Order: sequence, then structure tokens, then C-alpha cells
Amino acid sequence: MSFYTAARDSDIDLLVHFLQSGTDVHERFNDDRTALHFASERGNVEAVKVLLEFKADANLADAFNKDTPLHHASQGGHAEVALLLLRHGANPNAQEQMNGETPLHLAALYGFDNVAALLLQAGADPSLRNIYGKEAWQYATKAAVKEVIEEHAARRKP
Repeated sequence: MSFYTAARDSDIDLLVHFLQSGTDVHERFNDDRTALHFASERGNVEAVKVLLEFKADANLADAFNKDTPLHHASQGGHAEVALLLLRHGANPNAQEQMNGETPLHLAALYGFDNVAALLLQAGADPSLRNIYGKEAWQYATKAAVKEVIEEHAARRKP
């Protein structure tokens, strides 16, 4: 089993073994993502914890699309992973390169109001627009997500 597979499948003992044996926590795989990207995408909380303990950069973007681990956690609705990443300095306003979407755009698009709420509490800017000029609420596939974003915006107005 490889370092990548250990992170993806949350094989914690093997993951720790690789890291303690000197494997670079920021090692990039064929698609230029790191173990933290894969663990975040899968919602593997324990693997994310281990990688962050070994100083994985929560803001490290892949070279292809500039997705961060927080983009992956948000798209998958992995609230606990998103919270861990945010607590380790993940930027809730990071925009990926292909469409300019933030983690909030992705949480809205995939209908994860719990993740949207976490991102907003962490400082996500709901007024950021993607390359199509769209704000996150315009991608909300569930009324609950739109409501979370609108309530947050209403509280911020003077």
C-alpha cells in the first residue's frame, strides 16, 4: 500500500509509519494533489488529523486547478474535515483557477448548508464572484443553503 492509498483509505497506522519514516507530508501524486487533498476529499477525519499534526499545509493548492483541501472537503460535505482545515489556517476565500470558485461556492452547489455555515463563520465572503460573475448563493441547490448565506449577509449589514 502506498502513502497515497494510506491517506485516501484512512489507514492511520500505515500513514503514521510513512510519515515517521521520512515521507514528505507534501508529496505530490500523479494528479499533483497531496495526501491531504485525498483525505479531505474522502472525508477521512483521522487521516486529516494525522497529516495536519505532521504539518501538512492546509492551503497547499494543486498545480492543475489550484484546488485546496478545503475545496475538496466542501464539495464532499465533510463538515468535520472542513472545520479541522479551518482551525489549521485554511483560507475560506481561496478561489480555484478554472472557474474561480471558493469552498463556499462548492458547498452551495452541492447542497451542504452545514459546511456553508462553517465557512461563513470562519470568514468566507459570500460576495466573492466566480469567473461567471456568480456569488455562492446563486449556486445553492437547496433552500437551506441559500437561507444560511442570506442570513449571514443580513447579519453583516449595518
